[in-house]
Amino acid sequence: MTDPLESAPVRERLGIAAADWQQTPPRVRHQFRGLLKRIDALDARLHQASSNSSRPPSTDSSTKKRQRRMNAAERRKPGAQLGHPGYQQVLLAPTATVALLPEACPGGRPRLADMTLYDTQQVIELPVIQPEVTHGLLHQGQCLSGGQLGKAVVPAAQGAGYGPRLTGFVGELAGIVGASRSAVQDLCASACGIPLSKGAIQKMVERVSDALMPHSTAIGEVARASLVHSIDETSCLTGGERRWLWVMAHPLVASCPIHPNRSTGAFAQLMADWPGVLVSEGSLVSQHWQGLRQSCLAPLLRTAKGLTESLEAGMARFGARGHAALQRLCHMGPERPTVGQGRAWYARFRQLLHQHATREDQAGTCARRLARAGEALRGARRPRRRNNA
Repeated sequence: MTDPLESAPVRERLGIAAADWQQTPPRVRHQFRGLLKRIDALDARLHQASSNSSRPPSTDSSTKKRQRRMNAAERRKPGAQLGHPGYQQVLLAPTATVALLPEACPGGRPRLADMTLYDTQQVIELPVIQPEVTHGLLHQGQCLSGGQLGKAVVPAAQGAGYGPRLTGFVGELAGIVGASRSAVQDLCASACGIPLSKGAIQKMVERVSDALMPHSTAIGEVARASLVHSIDETSCLTGGERRWLWVMAHPLVASCPIHPNRSTGAFAQLMADWPGVLVSEGSLVSQHWQGLRQSCLAPLLRTAKGLTESLEAGMARFGARGHAALQRLCHMGPERPTVGQGRAWYARFRQLLHQHATREDQAGTCARRLARAGEALRGARRPRRRNNA
């Protein structure tokens, strides 16, 4: 790899004359190169964001988030966008109707004739929520012959103390809406007049989870019927303990099982004997997959974009060329290139990686990462054969 400081544009940008650089002792040159690499790495970390690295959008600074929202707002005009379908309030089936009659005609006369309906004003209101409370009075009696005491048994459907509608409502708030136990407790007390303890709320959430388990299993079976799957995982807190949420995405459904850890065993349990094509970001766990694999291009594009912002000209040039090549690969999906076009792209891409694979900086790391992906990148496209008939 050539010394970046031997390039005239780099020296001029740093304000170092060629004669001064040649008179600098070799040991000082070596130390200066090391400091320059360190500054470049720190500067790259300072400017990292969700758009040029693998960091999630939640880690972006408030300034970048505000700028992103401003840029999105500048791209569209206020109000409804062109082609946006209109929305009107739907007339629901009425529970009551009230006839609204004019008090007098515009001329001041009190009587009107030929009354006709010309519009309907709909008013929607929530009724006062009055919970249905059923007291099961348990009786006991003594056997006349044996003297033993017989007691009534609580039916299984009433054993939890809360009905299915209330249990489902609490599960919806705590699960789908994501409200805290305290928020669910306050809402049930203020809007429904039902005092609940946090322990009772947690038991209802667990009942909903148990009821949804067969549906979750069925979703997993539907998801495994797909030929191509996008797999990802992220950490989450369950009961105060760290768990891993695995996602297997399907065009119709998404299976999201939770596993105690992020390991090869958890990955094997998720995949089971599925024979399809795996699409992943290239994590160490998914690299143990023995079947067909396709690399997700989004993190690779973000990494290449981050290299384009480097202070070192060679690294920035590699990032720009790599980013353009990966973008071209993305366009090959809907465009369906010929076999020859696909092979030509792959040959140029391999040559680019070979030229930078021996670098000892972030460009070399990125080149080696792309080289390891290899054929998995080519799986992102489906070449079509040219019809010579």
